[in-house]
This record gives sequence, structure tokens and C-alpha cells, in this order.
Amino acid sequence: MAVVSRPIEVRVGTGRILIGTPALLPPEQRRPYHQVAVLYRLFGSAGAVRQLQQVWRQLPLSGSHAAHLTPMELRDTIERAIIAQRIALVWLPPLFTGTIQIDRLPTSKTPPAGAGQRTQPRQRIDDLPAIEKVALAVQRSLDHVRGDTRRKLVELRQAIERLDERDVALIVGGFALLAVPVVGEALGAAILAWTCWEFGYEGIAFAYGLGAASRAAAEARTEADIDIAARRYAEAFEHLGKAFIAWLLIRLQVGGLRRAAADTAAVDTTAARTAATARTGEEASAPLHKPLAKPAKRQTGTTVLGHNPDYQALANKGGDRYFDIPTQQWDRITKGMTKDQIFDRFNKPFIDRTIARGDAIILSNSVTKVKPDSYLARELDYLFSKGYKPAKDGLSLIKPGRP
Repeated sequence: MAVVSRPIEVRVGTGRILIGTPALLPPEQRRPYHQVAVLYRLFGSAGAVRQLQQVWRQLPLSGSHAAHLTPMELRDTIERAIIAQRIALVWLPPLFTGTIQIDRLPTSKTPPAGAGQRTQPRQRIDDLPAIEKVALAVQRSLDHVRGDTRRKLVELRQAIERLDERDVALIVGGFALLAVPVVGEALGAAILAWTCWEFGYEGIAFAYGLGAASRAAAEARTEADIDIAARRYAEAFEHLGKAFIAWLLIRLQVGGLRRAAADTAAVDTTAARTAATARTGEEASAPLHKPLAKPAKRQTGTTVLGHNPDYQALANKGGDRYFDIPTQQWDRITKGMTKDQIFDRFNKPFIDRTIARGDAIILSNSVTKVKPDSYLARELDYLFSKGYKPAKDGLSLIKPGRP
């Protein structure tokens, strides 16, 4: 096993990764979230993997020579070494001109005097690995998100920075999906089922928007392409809006996450289901450290059923929930399904969550104008079976037990 007296440098795109024993690297960069993020960058670049094979003998690792290991075996070995705290990774982003304040680092990393005043060249987007392009687009998406959603994203970013290592599993597991440029059929179906379960209709458009943005980012060749991907990410975040951000903030508070960095991908499903009661409105804007409210006290909202452009515009203005997804995407995900199967898979869970939240329910059209075989007719029949009844105006429903 080699004894490393200074970090080994591996170039990734226009940035660098330093690999060394933990004592050589800044402690704030050794948290699990940072380590996993850097690991994604390292193995997302074929050139970086080749460099890693060349310097393998210089690392404080034992075992087979790198030439005999596949990339997956190399990654597994690195992961185990990180967990055992034998090595640590630090990412130096493109255009980095500062110094890392560790005495044992080589002084050659210190930039010449006046380097900070030089005109910095623009990044060559085409040279960056896919994971780095995705990260750049996600960062820039904040510039295109408006209003309350933007404020919640800022709060989320601050919350991530305050996390301790035992809660890192959520962030790594959730945002790792952004790095998948092409979602396979099986994974796509799983993501679709999860988003529908957690968010109902809104989750479908979010999942597709996220996938489209990730593909655009991974295939970007210019700064303009990255900006386009950033706007697509912003559209996806805004489609789900405060509901998603509030849900994610709540999940940072609930228990059930594995306590070790080795269990990063494991999340207790009970915690995920508990988090489905995410708060909305003013309660969702509460500070992250505030204790969770009891379910009986959680804020209620409004859900709009049916399709009517004018009514949907009004729902948007009031921040109400409704479903809107391009017809082409909807046809693709429901191909081969009957109306009853679609209702059971998508509509019914959405209505169940609406009932559980205690939302007020309004209709985009009068009850008297609902087509008998439509999805809205099925939704109303289901709600009537739960004790709801139409109001006199025919445009809203009265909750069970109310006159």
C-alpha cells in the first residue's frame, strides 16, 4: 500500500479532482455528500478513469493492479476506501484560481501573483462530462424560477448546506436522478409510479420535464445549450412548484434515512409515505428546523377537477392544484390501458390524497355538463361514494357531514 505525502491530481474536463488521505484535504470537503458528488464526476469521464488507472499505484489502496480491474470494480474499490476513510476526494471546479489551505499541499498549486485579475476564459462546454453539464444547468435553473418557487429553492439549497452526514442519503439519492441522461423503460415506469403516488397528476409532468432537461444538459455543446437546459429544469420545478419543494424540505426532517454513508441509496419507505403529507401554503414556508405540525393541523388547499383553460388560468393565479400534461406524453404513458385502468392507476390515488388533505374541491364545469364516460364523471362518482355532494351552483362539492 502506497503512502501518499501529497494529493494526486486527476483532470476532469476543465476541472480537477484531488485524491489523497483525509488528513491532506479540507475537512469541510470530506462530508459524504461532497464525496459522492465528486465520485460521480470522476467516473462520469472516461479520460479521468484512464488517468486514475495510471496513478493507481500511488494511492493508499491495496489489492489488484488497476489494469486488471473494470471501471465498476475501480469505483467499488474507491467507494470502500472513502467509507473506510482511507482516501478522500476534492473537486476543484473549472477556472479555480484559489488555494486550498492545507500546509502539506504542494506550493505549485498556488497561482502566480495577479492571477485573479486576469480575464477568465469561458468554459468549453463540449469538453465537460455529462454529469458536470447537468450540474451546471441545475445551478443556472434558479435564475429562471420565479416567485415562491424560487424562494423555496433557495431555502432548499441552504438546507442542503446545513445537513449532517446522516441525512445525506435523501439528497444524493434524489438528485442523482438528474445525472441520468436517458431514462430506461423500467426506470421510467418506476419514476412515473412514484411521482404519481406522491404528487398525483403534477408528478407526471415533473418526471417528464426532469428527463427532458437532463437529456438537453447531457447533450449540450455550447453555453446557449446549457441555458436552454436550465430553463427546462426551471419549468419542471415550477410545474410542481411549492408542493415539491415543501415536500422535499419535509423529507429532510422525517426519520427513516439510513445513518451511514454506505447506505446512501437506502431510504425508509415509511418515511417516504409519511412525507406525502407535505405542508402547503404558509405552513410550508416555515423554517426547516421547526417541528413538524400534527396531521390534524396541516394546511388545506384547493383542487380543481376537469379541463377548462379559463378556470386553469384562475387556478394558476390562486396556486390551486390541477392536472395539465401534453397530450402526446399522456398518450404515451397510458398506451394500451382502458379508461377504468387509467382511473385506478392515476385518478383515484390523486382523489384519495385530495380527500386526505381536506382540500376544497371545485369543478372547471358545472356538474350538469359533465360527460357520462369522462374521467371527471368517474372522479365525481368516486367522490359521491365517499359522501361528497354537489353544491347548489354545481361548480363545487360539499364535504361529507356538512350541510
